[in-house]
Amino acid sequence: LHRCPRRRCSISRSKSRLEQAQRSSGTPNDVCCTSAGTALRLFQPTETLQRTIWKEQSMEDRRERPGRFVFHDLMSSDVGRSVKVYSSLSPEWELQDVDLGEAGTYYLILIDGVKCGGIVPVNPAPDLASHWIGYVEVTDCDAAIECAITEGGQVPVPTMDVPGMGKFAVVMDRQDASIKAIEPSTPSQHPTEPASGQFYWNELLTTDTPSARSFYQSVFG
Repeated sequence: LHRCPRRRCSISRSKSRLEQAQRSSGTPNDVCCTSAGTALRLFQPTETLQRTIWKEQSMEDRRERPGRFVFHDLMSSDVGRSVKVYSSLSPEWELQDVDLGEAGTYYLILIDGVKCGGIVPVNPAPDLASHWIGYVEVTDCDAAIECAITEGGQVPVPTMDVPGMGKFAVVMDRQDASIKAIEPSTPSQHPTEPASGQFYWNELLTTDTPSARSFYQSVFG
């Protein structure tokens, strides 16, 4: 994965690991680099994978099982351009603007009425590039971040309690990859059927797979 040399949307493809993944799970498996330099992989799952994820698990299982990705935020230093790119790329997304006052405008992403993510304005900074970050559901956010610290991770953003959303914190693993742990105040929403535009798959590109595996298994079970 790489940042676009020009600040506009383009599609690129890695010729090794991504193409191997295509043959086993779905096609195409492209990487979309947006005007803000963020990357999002486009993915068309095979029928077998769809059956595995959607048909062999009941909605009750998906709703009640912690450790699942339930939300995704794009932290963008250029929200206007990000909204323009993703509105074109994923017309299935319904974007609802939320006024954050001096912090700018937050765009809530909905698909078929289900909240699945958002686009968050962040101030440009040399040490903070625009990026996507996922939320993983936990039953106890405080316990999750305590475990992360015990396992050698960091918590750059401590627990915050957001009305109508729940408690969440940013967790950083031993290789400095970030993720959010969230303890929802109400049951998480999940789509009932697969549809274009959904967040379908999550991968961690890490320099130390054994370390990452043990860390996330300890924190999220």
